[in-house]
Amino acid sequence: MEPKKGKIGVWGLLVIGFFWVHGGIYGNEAMLMAAPPVYVFVMLGLVPFVYSLPIALIVAELSTAFPEDGGYVVWVRDACGHALGSHHAYWVWIIYVVDASIYPVLVASYVDTMVPMGATNRGLLAVGIVLAVTAINLLGTDIMVKFNTVLAILSLLPTLVFTVYGLPELQPAKAMVYEGEVDWSLLVSWILWLYCGFFSLGTLAGELEQPRRTLLVALAVLFPTVLVLNTLPIAVALSLDDRPEHYSAGYFNVLAGRLAGAWLDWSFQLGANVCLVGLYNAAVLTAERSLYFLVQSNYAEPMARLAAAQGSSTRRAAPLVRWMLSTSP
Repeated sequence: MEPKKGKIGVWGLLVIGFFWVHGGIYGNEAMLMAAPPVYVFVMLGLVPFVYSLPIALIVAELSTAFPEDGGYVVWVRDACGHALGSHHAYWVWIIYVVDASIYPVLVASYVDTMVPMGATNRGLLAVGIVLAVTAINLLGTDIMVKFNTVLAILSLLPTLVFTVYGLPELQPAKAMVYEGEVDWSLLVSWILWLYCGFFSLGTLAGELEQPRRTLLVALAVLFPTVLVLNTLPIAVALSLDDRPEHYSAGYFNVLAGRLAGAWLDWSFQLGANVCLVGLYNAAVLTAERSLYFLVQSNYAEPMARLAAAQGSSTRRAAPLVRWMLSTSP
C-alpha cells in the first residue's frame, strides 16, 4: 500500500514549530534580573550552538529515518525496547498535560488584570480556550495550521514593531555591562528552557510532506530567527532602560508604551495572551501524539483480538473501540 501523504509542509511546520522553539519574548524579563547584560548575551549566543543546534540536527535525521508521529517517544522505543519506550511515552504525556494546563489559566489571569471578571468567569474563559483549541485540532491538520498561522502572526507582530521602533534608540554599550552579581542557577536554567524546544520538532514527523526537506528548511529558518528574536528585542529594551531591577514580568509592555504609546502596550498584552494559547496548543500536540503512540503500542492489537474472541457485547463495543483508537486526517 502506498504510504499516506502528509499534510504539513514547510510553512505548517514553521508556524507550529514557532511555539515549540520560541513563542515570544513575553516573560523573559527575568533573565535581565539574573545577571549583568554581557553574561545574558553571551549565554543567549552560545547555548543555541552547543545545545540546540546538535539537538535540531539529530531530530532532523531521526525524523527522516523514523517518519512516525511521536518523535522522541518512537526513537526511545526503537533504541531501548517496548517496555522502556512505553514508560517514556507515558511520562512525556503526563509532563505535557501538566505543562499545557497552566496556559489557559494564565490567559484568564492576564485578561482579568485588564478586565476584572471574577473567579467563575476566569474559570469559564480557561475552559473555553481548552474547548476551542480542541475543536480546532479535531477539524483537521489544514485548519490547525491556519490557526497556528494566526497565532504566530499575532504573537510575533508586537515584538517586531517594538524592535523596529527601538532600533534608532539602540545603544550597544548598554549591552556590554558586566559588573554585578550573577544568579547562575536562574540564568542557566532559564536559557536552557528557552532553547530546549527543538527536540519537539519531530513530534509530527508522520504528517510531514517530504520529511527531510521540510525539517531542514524549517530548521534553517527557525534557528537564526529564534537567535535574533531572543537577543535584538532585549538589546532594544536595555537601550531604553538599563536598570535591571526594573525588569519584572511585564516590563517589556511598559517600555513598549514609552516607545510608541499605549497602543503598543496593549498590543504586547494581546501578543502575550495569544502566545500563551499557542504554547498551550504546542504542548497539547506533543501530549496527544505521545498518548496516541502509547495506546497504539499497548492497547490497539490486544483490544482488537479481545473483540474478535469475546461475545456479542464485546463485538458491539468494537466499533467504539476502533473509533477511540483511530485518527482522522
